[in-house]
Formats: sequence, structure tokens, C-alpha cells
Amino acid sequence: MKIKYLFAALVASLVIVPVSCDKEPDTGSEEVRVEGISVNPSQLTIKVGETDTLSYEIIPADAENKNAAWSSQNERIAIVDEDGIVTGVAPGTVEIMAHSEEGNFLDMAEVTVLEAEVRVNSVSIDVETVRLFPGETYPLEYVVEPVNATNTDVSWSSGDESVATVSTEGVITAVAIGETEVTVTTVDGGFTASCTVLVLDIKGPTFTLEMVPIEAGTFMMGAPESEQYYMNEVQHEVTLTKDFNMSAYEITTTQFAEFLNALGIDKDGMGEVTYIDNGQEITDVKLLVSDSSLPDVSLGGTWDHGLHWNAEENLWEPIPGGENYPIGHISWYGAVAFADWYGGELPTEAQWEYAYRAGSQTAYPWGDDPDMASDYGNIYIGGGNMPEMCEIGQKQPNAWGLYDMAGNVREYCYDWYSELGAEPVTDPTGPSTGEWRVLRGSDITSSVVYCRSAFRDSYDPDKGTGAGGVFGFRIITY
Repeated sequence: MKIKYLFAALVASLVIVPVSCDKEPDTGSEEVRVEGISVNPSQLTIKVGETDTLSYEIIPADAENKNAAWSSQNERIAIVDEDGIVTGVAPGTVEIMAHSEEGNFLDMAEVTVLEAEVRVNSVSIDVETVRLFPGETYPLEYVVEPVNATNTDVSWSSGDESVATVSTEGVITAVAIGETEVTVTTVDGGFTASCTVLVLDIKGPTFTLEMVPIEAGTFMMGAPESEQYYMNEVQHEVTLTKDFNMSAYEITTTQFAEFLNALGIDKDGMGEVTYIDNGQEITDVKLLVSDSSLPDVSLGGTWDHGLHWNAEENLWEPIPGGENYPIGHISWYGAVAFADWYGGELPTEAQWEYAYRAGSQTAYPWGDDPDMASDYGNIYIGGGNMPEMCEIGQKQPNAWGLYDMAGNVREYCYDWYSELGAEPVTDPTGPSTGEWRVLRGSDITSSVVYCRSAFRDSYDPDKGTGAGGVFGFRIITY
């Protein structure tokens, strides 16, 4: 009995535990695999020798293996190190790539390499001095060195804007009489250059021409057909009703240079001139003067006896030693403009011949002997080289005290050229229009024939400044 009860108690004390058929969960985690790579930024621009940094992101962000390697498609243009630091080697465009270690996924950035920056080391302006009148403008030009500098931008400034202003493009505008400095400054490095701006009053001449008074009168203009070297200068009676004054000497290089500089005539020799044509007053811009150092094709470039353009001083000046030479290399328009500036006129052809004859009716003012021509004019007398230009007043004057009408340079008259008639005329001024202006007298390239009182010549006023620069002038006043 004891054994039976003992077994029953033992069975009753057992706890029955249910058993499941499912597998227990794994306490470890699976590795997250790489699915791609992204490079940032996708585009990059650097200069030769400069560096910048690229980065990459592994996709997904929780991937186990975040390692990647960098490489350059062309290391002659740019290289990249293990940290994504890109260095420009030479100008060009290259792909910089990142390869994931796991899965060898690829992404890339386009890298553009530019020329290395070239720094500015100086700047200069094309002129040292600019002379202007109020209201005039002048464009300055500048040069940055070296010429291949990366940044050639500049700024402009005026030391006194009440005298002259300057635009962002370097154009000076004269405001009022005075002096100031205009300065250009480079954006790169702050280098500067300056020029002096002189704003001038429009003044008349500082010199006074020596004038010879000439009384009105009547004379026989032209020549008889019997005169030696006659060239169809039809003789006829001319009456001049007004007294006038004529400059004793031809206008000189110094005097003409002052005129040009006073009016601010630039190196191109162009200027404004007013004249009468076909009964109308015309104001136009014409060629007034040429630099006599420029070659003259017609005469071999040997006639450098006028004015030179001084680019440093921005003005016209006589050749050294030629300050008292008669002006040459000028146009008819230049002669008219000078006369107007001085307060005079060019003589008419009749006035010129009347003054040259000085009361004579012979072939030459001194008589009929051509061999005396070299006493009164600097001309070519043959048998050798042509003479050099000489200073005014070196030869004998005519009977009324006028010098060099027979030589040195031929002289412009105001008239249009036409054939002469035989009828008497009073105060003739020539035709109302034409193609040629009258020239009178001889010059250093011409013979005694041109010294005749009646000799006439002509020249196209729009053709240029005269063959060899041997055309000049004198003026009259009333």
C-alpha cells in the first residue's frame, strides 16, 4: 500500500510542459550589402595647380562596407588622391571616378581645369597729356601687363570732376578750364597709371604777324602773249577797290603748330573749317595737316620740313631746326582754317598777283631777267640737287616788302581755278565753285618759270596736303 500511494503522489507532483514544433529565432544579424555609390558634387571647376575635394556616399547608408577607391580618367589633366582631393594639372576636362569596394559600383564627377591665374604686374596709359576744350571728349587707351593676365578689368577716376570727368570706358569729358589727373586702376593688384588733363580756353594767337599795307589800285593781270614762257595767262585789267594788308612772310611751322594745338587738332590732322562754295557757307571736317615725317610716295619721302605729331605730349611741333621754315604738308582747308583763326583770309588770286607785282608790269617783279630769280626766291635753278627748305626772309623782298613770294613754297589762294577772260573786272573772286583751287608762286622743286608774276597753277583741295609738302600760304586782313 505504501508503494502505491508513493507512486501516485509522485505522478501528481509532475508539471506537464507543452512542446512547440517552431524553430527558435537567430540572435545574430545578416550583413547589409552595397547597392550603389554617388559622387558629390557632380561637376567641379579648378585652375591648374589648385585643389578641391570630392566626396562619395555609399548606398544604402547602412551598408556594411563603405570603402571606395578614387581614380582619374586622365591624370595629365587632373589627379585625385585616396581622400578625394583633386589637383589640376593642365587645362581640359576629365572624369574623376569613385569605385565601391563591394560590388564595384561606379559614379563620377566632371572636372574642368582652367589655365592658372596670371597676375597683373603693371598698367599704362597711351598718352601723358591730353589737351581739350570745354565740352570735348577724348578716349584713353590702357595696356595691362602681362598681356595674358587673367583679370584685365580696371576702374577710372578723375582727380577733379569739376575740370574733367572720365567714364567707366575711359572716355574723358572736359568740363571747365583747369588741370586734373585721370587715373586708371587695375582690379587685380591695384596698379595705377595717370595722365594729365588740361582743359584750355579757346584762345587766339600769341604772336602777331608782320603785315604790309597795300593800297587799292588797278593793274594788268596776266601776261602778254609775247612774254617768255607765256602759258595762256590772258592779260586783262583788274581793279581792286579795297585796301588790304598782306603778311610779309609765309606762315611758319611754329605759327601753324600753335594754331593746331590751340584748336586741339589730333594726330589725324582733321579739323573743322568754314568756307564758301557755290554761294553757300559750308562748315565741314577736313584734313588740315599731315605729319611731314610720313613718306611721300611722289617724291621719295625726302621732304620732311613741316610738323611732327608728338605722341607723348599729344601736340604738333616743328621739326628740330625748322621752327622758322614756311609751313608745308598742309591742305587748302588748313590754310583757310588758320586764316580764320587769326582773323584774316586767304588772298584772292588777283590780290596775290597785285601784291607780288608791287607796281611792276614786267615778267618778274624785279624785271625781265630770269637769272635774278634766285636772289628773290629759294627755287630749283637746275644743274644739281634741289635746294633745301630755308627759313623765311632769307631772300630779297619785292618792292613792297613782301618776302618769298617767288619761292620756298607755293601759296594757296582762295579762288576756284578757271581760265581767265580778257574783259576788265573789279574785285574778282573767281568762279562760284569748281574742282581746283588756285596756287601761285614757285617752290624748291620748281624752276624760274614758276616765278613769273602771271604764272598760275591749281590743286585739288581734297586730294591731300600737296606733293612733297611744298604748298604753303600767307594771309590778308582788311
